[in-house]
Parts: sequence; C-alpha cells; structure tokens
Amino acid sequence: MANRELLSLLCVASLTLLMHAAPSQSVTDDNAVLKENMDRTDLTALLNSVAFFALVDKIYENTESWETLLFKTVVINRITEWIKVLMEFIDMSQQRALELLRQAAAALERGNSTTSSTSNTDTATTANTSQSATSTSRTMAAVRNIFAPYQPYSANRTGARGRRFNPTQARSFWTHRFCVLGKTSDNVAPTREEKDRLYKANLGEKKISFEKNDDATYLKSQLEEQYPKLSGIGGFELLRTQARSRCDLEVISVPPGGYTVNFLSNQSNLGQAVCYIRPIQNNLSLEGQEFTDDDGIQEECIRCHMMIPLRLLREHAVTCGVTEEDEVLPPFPKKRNVIQTPVCQFACTLNGEKLWDISVIRRMLVQQAMEEIEQAPEEEWNRKFCITFIGEEGLDSGGLTREFLTLLYDHSPVFENSVLSFDAQLLEKKHYFLMGQMVTMGILSGHPGPRNLMKHVVDYIVSGRTTGITDIPVDQLGRLDAVSAIQEMIEKYGDLLEACGFRKVLSVESRQNAVSAMKSYYLFNRFIPSLLQFVEGLKLHGMLDMLRKCPEKAYSYLMQTEHVDSLTIKGFFKPVFSSDKAEKEDEEVILCNFHQFLKKLERGKMSCISIDAETGSSSEVNLNTGHLLQALIGCPALPSCITEGIITFDHKSDYLTTVNTCAPSINFSKLSVIKNYSSFEELMKNIIVGSYGFGQIYGR
Repeated sequence: MANRELLSLLCVASLTLLMHAAPSQSVTDDNAVLKENMDRTDLTALLNSVAFFALVDKIYENTESWETLLFKTVVINRITEWIKVLMEFIDMSQQRALELLRQAAAALERGNSTTSSTSNTDTATTANTSQSATSTSRTMAAVRNIFAPYQPYSANRTGARGRRFNPTQARSFWTHRFCVLGKTSDNVAPTREEKDRLYKANLGEKKISFEKNDDATYLKSQLEEQYPKLSGIGGFELLRTQARSRCDLEVISVPPGGYTVNFLSNQSNLGQAVCYIRPIQNNLSLEGQEFTDDDGIQEECIRCHMMIPLRLLREHAVTCGVTEEDEVLPPFPKKRNVIQTPVCQFACTLNGEKLWDISVIRRMLVQQAMEEIEQAPEEEWNRKFCITFIGEEGLDSGGLTREFLTLLYDHSPVFENSVLSFDAQLLEKKHYFLMGQMVTMGILSGHPGPRNLMKHVVDYIVSGRTTGITDIPVDQLGRLDAVSAIQEMIEKYGDLLEACGFRKVLSVESRQNAVSAMKSYYLFNRFIPSLLQFVEGLKLHGMLDMLRKCPEKAYSYLMQTEHVDSLTIKGFFKPVFSSDKAEKEDEEVILCNFHQFLKKLERGKMSCISIDAETGSSSEVNLNTGHLLQALIGCPALPSCITEGIITFDHKSDYLTTVNTCAPSINFSKLSVIKNYSSFEELMKNIIVGSYGFGQIYGR
C-alpha cells in the first residue's frame, strides 16, 4: 500500500482518537476509560474508514479489492508500524498528540487481534486521560455518525414546502419571447407603431419562462397569466416569421398533444424568432391600461410644488401657473411622422425564393420585355427579377436588373418628350398600365426610377392636379409644328389651334390664350388616357399610396432631375488603401485622377466619339456623371438599395481595369500607366463608351 494511503489512514485514526479527548482536561495514565469504551462497534467505524481509503487505492493503483485489504493482517500491521515510525519524528513537547497517536496504535492492534488468529502483543499503551465515560460515549456516537455508511435519500423525504423530493428528477426551464397579435386576420409582424399600441394594451413583447417537463395545459395557463386578455377568447394559435422574411408570418403546426414547452423548445424549429400569439375566433381589445393618479414615479412641479406622475408631467408643465392674462405655452413639437413605405419593406414585399427570369437580346430589349410582361401571370409580379442578356456573360445580382430597367425606361415608346405618349395601339395593349407596374417593380428593386417626366405630370400623379403648364417654355412642347405655330401665329395654323380646342379669331388680345391652349394640349390633355392607365399600374404593391404620402419620393423617382454631382459620387465610392507606404502613394495619385475626372464630367467639359455597333454610325457624345454611373452601377443615378461602393488597387496584375456593377466596385490595375492623368482619362472614357451592360465591364 502506498505511503499516500498510509498517511490518509493515519489522519482518520488521529481524527477518531482526537474526538475522545476533552481539550479542557489533562491527560492521565489511566486508560481504563478508553479500553472500556473502545468496543467492537467503534473499531468497525474506524475500519470502515480504512476500507474507504483502500477503495481509493484500488481505483488508482489497481491493487487487490478493498474487502481483501480490510481483513488482511498485514495492512493493519503496516499502519501500526507507520504510526510508530512517524511518532519518532514528532516533537516531544507535543505530549497530547503523542498520547493520542499511542491510543490509535493500540486500537488498531486490538482490531488486528479480533479479525485474525495471529496476535501481535507488541503494543503497550499508557493512556493518560481525564476524559469521563459520559463525554467519551458522546464522542463515540459522533464518530459512528461521521463514518456511517452512505444512505441514499429516503423515498418519503419531503421538501421544505411539503412537496415530495425526487433527487433523480432535474428541473429544466425554457425562456422565450412572445408577442400577442390583436386581430384574427393578422399575418404580418407588427410595425414599431403597432408594437407600441400592443404594449399599452398589455399585449406587447415579453420574455416568459416555463418548466420544460409540463404539458399543454400548463403552457396555456402560463400564457393566459402573462396576457389576461387571452382568457375566454375562443382559443389562440402560435406563429413565427417565414424563412427569408422579416414580416410575413406562418402558423406553427399544432402537434397531437397540443402546444407544449418541450415541443416549442426542441421540435418546432422556432429558434430565436419571436413567437406570436394570434386569436382564432375573437379580436382582442387594444384599449390601453388605465392608470391611477399615483401610478409610477412622481416628480415635483417647480411652479406649484405638487407631486405629479411622470407620465402626466409634460401636460401639467404646459398649463401650470398660467392665468387668464398669461399666454398659454405652445405644445411641445412632435417628431416628424415617418411613413413606412413599401420600399422600406422590400424584402417582405417581393418573394425572394422564386425569381422572375427574363431573357432578352439587347438590340430587341423593349420588344421582348413588353412581350414577356404582357404574358406574365399575376404571381410573377410578386417575385424579384433575374435578368439574362442573351449572348453576354454575367450573373444578375442586381446590376443587370438595374441596367435592364434603365434601358426599358429610356427606349420605351410609352415615354415621349418628358411626358407620356398617346398611342391607340399601346392603350389597347395596356402598355401604359404595364409600364406603371414596371416602374413600381423598379423602385422596389432599388432602381432610382425613370426620372423622365415633367413636374406637372408628377403633380397630377401625386395630387390629381396640374400646375405651372403655362410657365413651361415653348421649345419643350416636343412638336416642331406647334412651336412654329406659337412663334408665328399666322392664319395658316388656324386648323392646328382649333384642334387644340382654341376656336376664337386670332387677335392680339387672344394670342396669349392661344399659346396657353396649345401648351395645355400637347403637355397634358393629349395623353390623359395614357396617364390614367399609367397611374393605375402604379397601384401595384401599394406604390401609388406611398408616392402620395411621400411626395418628395415621387419627385425623386419620376421627375427629371439634375445629374448626380461629383461630391456625391466621391462619397459613394470608398477607396481601400494599401498598408505599404510606397504603394499607398501611387494609390493616392490614382484617386486624385479619379476625382479630377469627376469634376470634368460635372462641368460638361468632356466628350467622345460613340460608334453604334449595329449601324456603324458615329456621333459625338457630351459625357456627364450619369454616363459614368450607368457604366459603374447599371443606372444613371445612385440606387436606393446600395449605400456604398469600393475602389481597390492591383499593383501586380497586368490585366485591364475591371468594374463590377452588381456589387459596385472598381479595381484599378496597371497603376504605373494610369498615374498619368491623360492615360487615366482615356481609360475611363473607354469604360463609359465601351460598356455593354453586363456584370463585369472591361476597360479597353
């Protein structure tokens, strides 16, 4: 047996004998009391401790079992020898400890004579103790209690509150967020304003804890305890948000045993999503909680020194101390009411799981696009676009969609001279209606909108009224004969004026009226049927309501605007500089060239020759920032769905500069060449003019 075990046994033996001695009494030579009380029962308790340490020895050193070690005489002999050896090294001034150790040795030897036929009568113990028989009996009882065998909990043991205690049954809890919906028809997650109303009605979001092992009745009672209005409403069901959607809700299927805590936590796939509770038969009342005057924290009014509830203090501060002669303080200003538009809920409006696949040839884009949308079923208008330009490389991650919509808006016969056209065939095919729907889809896709209508047309879309038609310059009518008629106002144009609704004899007094009549006809009255059909198409996904609630959005999407300024473009594209000092210096030169190029575009001091690949004809084009953005991001204005692009620099590659329109980025390469501004400008012109609209455009 290892010294570790002998030392452990020595400690137990010493502890056993130590409890026999009263610390306030002196030690005597009389050991009669010890001999009288150290009976077999006490030795059994001591030997139980020996057996315990022998079991430890078995586990760690693979010796014989503790039963064998317990009854072998050699074990107790070795313990006795170890005690005697240790006693030689103990300071003799510790007389009390020595006497106790001698008593332990004698007790172990007597145990040896009881369990074995071999007797070792080598022990001479002289006990000097003044401990009484009564105190020794109490000590022996304490020892037996300490070293008594382990007994498991009784089956009849009960807790402090009278509940039967079951140590094998562990209590497990599950905590989750819940929110109650007010109506039986609610199928979308509540907005921030709706959550505020639910909270005031004690139906708002809460964290609730449950015991996992309880049944459906327990779950129902806990929910009704937290939300008292759920009681007696005719049942309720649980919902969660759909996959890939933050708003649309779906019902969690009810298992055969009903909703249980174990089902919701482990089997319902609820995860961390909020669990919504929706009534089945009756709507819930959304009336707010009634508060008493002393509810909540109170604060003293500095005028009247009354204690006012904090929730009423603002109203009290407006009128407190005001007399009839005093001017009542104006109400505190309210925050601007921000309307949550369909554009803000784009991911919830269109289904991202299935895509509307549209394949077109670039030179036939308008014709093929209109044929596709004419035949599209209703469910297609609830999906995101996936555009393919046949014969071109590129996967649509947003850039191809933006370019497709830009080309459709620019080249469609629906738009004409910054207003809508009037074509009987297009009206019959409902192309104006379909174009209104395509404008809606474009806005929801993050496109900045067609931006090709005059202000008075957008005025009518937003408010149903037109203003400022007579202030529009004559050269914007779009009809050369009308412009000539207004300028000359001679008799041969009388028929043209009569067609415009002006049937008076032309005179000096009526000339201005004739001009106004012609303007009203060509700029508005002529295409009213087309405009009405276009407005009807804008009702898709509630877009028309959004535009009328947010007129500034309508003007930004639909009306002609100035090109994006260079400062905005510089803020949009963020450079990614190298950590190497020399490389960063080259990158700063390239970025400076880019900023200089933007300024020249904004000032209209740049042009180039554009060659039509289909006809072979060439023309000079005055470049602007809209041309650059068309090449870099797929549309002439910054999209609403992207907040920034990046500019990177490749110091090692010999490839040409690349542009990605889906995730807007410019990767400049061959830096040693384009550090010269003339070379940089030529590169950017080639990117603009040579861009063919697919995902990656290569500078040539």
